[in-house]
Amino acid sequence: MYSGYSAWRGIGLSNNKEVQFYFGSKSHIVSYPIDNNGRTSFVGVIKTKQSAHDSWKTKGSKAALIDDLKDYDSSVFSMLDSSTDIYKWGIYETTLK
Repeated sequence: MYSGYSAWRGIGLSNNKEVQFYFGSKSHIVSYPIDNNGRTSFVGVIKTKQSAHDSWKTKGSKAALIDDLKDYDSSVFSMLDSSTDIYKWGIYETTLK
């Protein structure tokens, strides 16, 4: 069953040299540098009633990513906007029998 949460992931550019946490009213983003050239991996989780596939390999659109996370400040927005391949997936609950 869909949990009410979906996640985004991608790699953008940032000047951050450490793990960063960003919190919104119905979302959060975690980012961390992956090389010395400014490439930064990020995962953003949003609370939404609109379910998404449960595969973390499903490509998403940059427009939808930016719309879902539009409430963040310009430093985060720049990292999201500079990403090329982005992915979105739904988070699903399972019950063990």
